[in-house]
Amino acid sequence: MAKSLNTYFTGFDANSAHYSSTTNIDLSHIADDSTLSLRKSNLIEVCEVLKGLKPNKVTGSLILALTEACLKQDDSSNYTVRDISPTGCAFVHTPRHNGNGGGVGLLYRKNLKVEQIKSDPFKPFEFKELLLHSSASIIRIIVIYRPPISVKNGLTSAAFFDDFSSLLEKLVSSTSRLLPADDFNFHVNNPSDNTANKFLDLLSCFNLEVCNGHTPTHKNNNILDLIVTRSSEETVLNLSVNDLVISDHFAVHCTLAIKRPPKAKLTISSCKLRTIDPDYLRRDICSSAFYNSPSLEITELCDQYDSVLLSIIDKHAPLHTRIITLRSNAPWYSEEIRNLPQA
Repeated sequence: MAKSLNTYFTGFDANSAHYSSTTNIDLSHIADDSTLSLRKSNLIEVCEVLKGLKPNKVTGSLILALTEACLKQDDSSNYTVRDISPTGCAFVHTPRHNGNGGGVGLLYRKNLKVEQIKSDPFKPFEFKELLLHSSASIIRIIVIYRPPISVKNGLTSAAFFDDFSSLLEKLVSSTSRLLPADDFNFHVNNPSDNTANKFLDLLSCFNLEVCNGHTPTHKNNNILDLIVTRSSEETVLNLSVNDLVISDHFAVHCTLAIKRPPKAKLTISSCKLRTIDPDYLRRDICSSAFYNSPSLEITELCDQYDSVLLSIIDKHAPLHTRIITLRSNAPWYSEEIRNLPQA
């Protein structure tokens, strides 16, 4: 079997979330070369997690599924996406069409081949459909969030089952492996919950099953965050649940049986400024047109400043471009060790 990828899912309820400004969440242990971390959470939580990460910490195969992202399709949301995306990552999302809050999205490493699928929206639930390509197979990931039923939103269980059945009818005809996942808001751990039982029966009718139906994924000991696959497919292995503390939902960790993607490449440019001889640099500046005949017009003077100095710097310290392979940091190689005097 090809090398597998580890995966993270979590659910998140923004209304009952709790945060700790002093908590430092380090994701480096799930972002090495052998992992694909996929988990669902709220954008506020993501900012809390990612703001402490340095770009070189996120060097593996990362997928982070989000619900209740509270983003709009506007410039301000684009700025937010830019701020939370570590170097080498991309973020795609589908905002809630009506009202505030809601929305789902996916943050992923650019070395992964992820394809967005355009889908018609459903009112009872929000979802984002994507294809994760590997050399041997394709996994169809459906990030789903079903908001709790309330008088305010007017949602009903009957409407959910009608629309979700329509989605499943389309999905089951796909030749790719299926992976619907995230916060369905059904208490599948309660055998007396008729709505949850109806949901499980619906999955069974389409040859689908819940992979994590035994361990609570919420602080109230309910199983709300589900990983669903075809009964005949071994897409998900080695399930475990972890409490990340910053959310009322827990992270569901599993292994995806999919070939690991190649390591990401990064093009970097640099010049050796320390090798510049100050005397030669001073001589060239003093003999330049910028020094001897500067322009009297401010815009032209700025252009002259840029062009002349860049030309001189490029002469003394030429710019070199190279492509590097992004590799994981060794867990034991901490900032404290990095700052120790070198022998």
